[in-house]
Amino acid sequence: MRELQPLLDSILEDARKEAEEIRKKGREEAEALRAKYKAEAEQLRKNILEEARKKAAEEKARRRIQAEMDAGKELLETKNQLLGEFFSALKERLAGMKDDEYRGLLRKLILRAVETGTEELFLSPADRRWLGESFLAGVNQELKNQGKKGALVYGSEVSDLSGGFLLRRGKIVHNYSLENLIAAKKDELLPEIGKRLFGS
Repeated sequence: MRELQPLLDSILEDARKEAEEIRKKGREEAEALRAKYKAEAEQLRKNILEEARKKAAEEKARRRIQAEMDAGKELLETKNQLLGEFFSALKERLAGMKDDEYRGLLRKLILRAVETGTEELFLSPADRRWLGESFLAGVNQELKNQGKKGALVYGSEVSDLSGGFLLRRGKIVHNYSLENLIAAKKDELLPEIGKRLFGS
């Protein structure tokens, strides 16, 4: 039995060394796996944080853009409302002109609009009665002074005309009603009015 002891000791020592080697290798592999999983977990954490930051930035940008759009829309609505009120006030002021001012405005517009002096002039019933034949005679005299025929005549009354006039030459009718004059000037005047009202 004693003869076997060195052999047994040798086998046990080899087994112990092998076991120690296996344990060491296992610890190294476990450490490597732990380091690998820790690195992967850290990368995953960074990725999640980066994605969350990106989404938060995108949401913030989206909300800012939406707020700017809403503010722009509200500003545009306010500007349009103010411009509408301006043109309504302009129309009221034109409609409420004193007799001499209104007569002068009509004469000026008619003289500018007439091309030959043989056209037909259409007025509202109220304007036609108020201005009468003397107004037409005065306009015709001024047309003659300009070298035109001066044979302008009244056409039938236009009941839905609130102010201004219509002028017909042959089959062509030109609309110089106050509403139409304001509408025609609106596009031309909008930039200037906008600049004065809003400073832009």
